[in-house]
Formats: sequence, C-alpha cells, structure tokens
Amino acid sequence: MQNLTTNIINKNNIKIISFNLGNEEFAIDIKYIQEIIKSPNITPIPLTKNYILGVINVRGEIIPVIDAKLKMNIKLDYISQKKEENISDTDSSNLYSKKLEYTTNLTRIIILSHENRKVGIKVDSMNKVITASSEQISQPTLISEDASYRFTESIYAIDDKLVAIININALLDTK
Repeated sequence: MQNLTTNIINKNNIKIISFNLGNEEFAIDIKYIQEIIKSPNITPIPLTKNYILGVINVRGEIIPVIDAKLKMNIKLDYISQKKEENISDTDSSNLYSKKLEYTTNLTRIIILSHENRKVGIKVDSMNKVITASSEQISQPTLISEDASYRFTESIYAIDDKLVAIININALLDTK
C-alpha cells in the first residue's frame, strides 16, 4: 500500500534544474534537457539575430547556441564596461564582439531537445536539480500584455524565494 501512495505523490512532482542569468535564478523542466556542458568555443554565424551566439560541435553534431540573457532581455553583466567604453546600445557591431566575452569558468551550455531539434542555451552558472511538488508551482498572474511574460511558464515557490520556470516554446521561438 505504501508504494501505491508513493507513486501517486511522485506523479504530482516535477523535476526542474535551476541556473543563473545575471543576478536572477531561473529553472527549466528537466524533461527538455539532454545534457549540460562547459562552454566550448562557439563559432559565430554572421548576420544572425543578436541573441544567436553561433554554433558548437558536440560529438560531431552541430548545435546552435542562443544567449538566454539577450533573448529574454535580461540585464547584461558588461553594462558598466559598456558605459566606460561609450558603446551605444544600438551599435550592433560592438555588441556582437562583446557578447561572447562574458564567459567564466562557471558558464555552461544547456543542450535542450525539443520537437526534434537541439539547441544550446548559454547560462552564467548552474545551481541544482529540484523536485517540486504541484503545491510549489503556480501560474503567474498576467498583469500586462508585455512580451516578457511569454518566457515564464510557471513560478516555483520555496520558502520566501520565487523562481521562474522558463517556457521552452517561447525561448526557442525564432520570431
């Protein structure tokens, strides 16, 4: 009887993995994650959208990599450097050369597998795998039609901390 109860409880849980983008913590449902790797050399692809960093070779498979911060419009780490060098926000040639530079030894690429395609997302650091119960997950209340809400699938709440669980469809949308 105890095994049946355990199985019912486990069906209401999801596993998510949390990571940092700048000073903010986010999470992704683990079912979309194929693997997590240290940030390798990324080969830039000219004339792509600003959030597309380029491609990487993972065991012979070429995988595009997007910068989750740029895609989700999260404050970049090099803002103070940008001010010092007097680089404008609209100067895309300087932004392109700068966007690959903020890699640290904690930077990781999360390889996502979704709808028969693989895409890597660059994150600043990994945190942990979390088993979240359905009571800890809630849907965000839409207070505006702002496009930033499309990246949030749900909110994970533990103690006084809230973590946005990313909507994979929005993150990988090429529009």
